[in-house]
Amino acid sequence: MMTSIITPWYRRAQTRAGGSGDRAGSVDPTATLDYTTGGIQYLVGRARAESGCADPLAIVQAAHTLIRDEVRAVYGMEEATPASVTLARGFGSCSQRLAILESAA
Repeated sequence: MMTSIITPWYRRAQTRAGGSGDRAGSVDPTATLDYTTGGIQYLVGRARAESGCADPLAIVQAAHTLIRDEVRAVYGMEEATPASVTLARGFGSCSQRLAILESAA
């Protein structure tokens, strides 16, 4: 799977943000960024407690620290794994771990 950052503009598929593609710029959960699941919500709650404040940046930084410390980095082939699954099993590729952070944000 190639990202749009390194894909030439003329080879990029026209996509829409969001889960179903029905609304441009949608913040609906997707198969990978499943932020409504219990595990991700629990991580967000822990990050709020760790940050000790309501500042969104501090909460994301606390979530990053929790992910760094608790989700082991491994080589992975299946990049479309839901963030909640990666979080629950405690290991994932760099992009899978980033998906956890994106879900928490």
